[in-house]
Amino acid sequence: MFVFEDMLLIDQMAMREVLSRTDKKVLTVALNGPNAGRVIGQRLRTPQGQDVWSVEIDEYQTLHGYIVPRRVKLRAPQEKLELRLKLDRAAVNPTNLMAGKTGNCFVRPPSGQEVDLAKYTPPQP
Repeated sequence: MFVFEDMLLIDQMAMREVLSRTDKKVLTVALNGPNAGRVIGQRLRTPQGQDVWSVEIDEYQTLHGYIVPRRVKLRAPQEKLELRLKLDRAAVNPTNLMAGKTGNCFVRPPSGQEVDLAKYTPPQP
């Protein structure tokens, strides 16, 4: 199975070949810097070329040996929506799930506050 981290193992000439065959309007891969070889953006467009949604990964982190996004921006321009996520407490395959002990992993905490994202207005600084 191919995972995006495998792109780090591809030499420069092969990477150029991969990128030359990729629709640059849909997938963005960093060529240098701390995210070199990683996907840093993706778009879904209409046949007319308008963005339906886009995602930008600004920062990655390593969790238990896995490289996963840390800061992500999701945009849906037609809906006038932008969602910024900071995934500081993310867990990759927590040991309780791996052992089959799901317990209350998929239950909303009683103190959790519901937020209607369609009507939410962030506080102004």
